[in-house]
Amino acid sequence: MKRKLTAIESKPTNRQIEAYKFVYIFECTIVEAAKLMGCKRSNVYHLLKKLKKIKPYLFTLKQHINTETYTGTHESEIEIKF
Repeated sequence: MKRKLTAIESKPTNRQIEAYKFVYIFECTIVEAAKLMGCKRSNVYHLLKKLKKIKPYLFTLKQHINTETYTGTHESEIEIKF
């Protein structure tokens, strides 16, 4: 019987990763991220809140990222963080 994964062991969803990229890497506001993702701002807030439970270290460390590197959206480079 498979055991249920805890929040720390869970893998983030694509939507959570997308919300994180817009807000923390591309420095959009939650409202701007919601428009880009085609959802409500409360959805983005909840996606980030759930991601914080899964990967809390992403929110505690100061991210030093050159956003110009990511303007071409190199998914493999960004996904390394997750």
